Amino acid sequence: MEMLGKELIIGGFALSAFAQLIASIIAFRASFVQGMYSLIIPGYLLVTMRRTGHYWKFFAAWAAGVLAVIIGTMVLSQ
Repeated sequence: MEMLGKELIIGGFALSAFAQLIASIIAFRASFVQGMYSLIIPGYLLVTMRRTGHYWKFFAAWAAGVLAVIIGTMVLSQ
């Protein structure tokens, strides 16, 4: 079970980071200014994703990663 918990945590972090990286690329493609705002202002990436219509795709991947981290932590705590 320890190995499963570690894999879930690492995979969850990787999925969340990948979702944020792709969202940042989409923000820079929409506009350089929006891309810079998304790097500087916390939460602006969500605003940019909502404006470009990619919000649910980004949020679903990010939330799945966070959920995997939570489940992995619960597995390791037992």
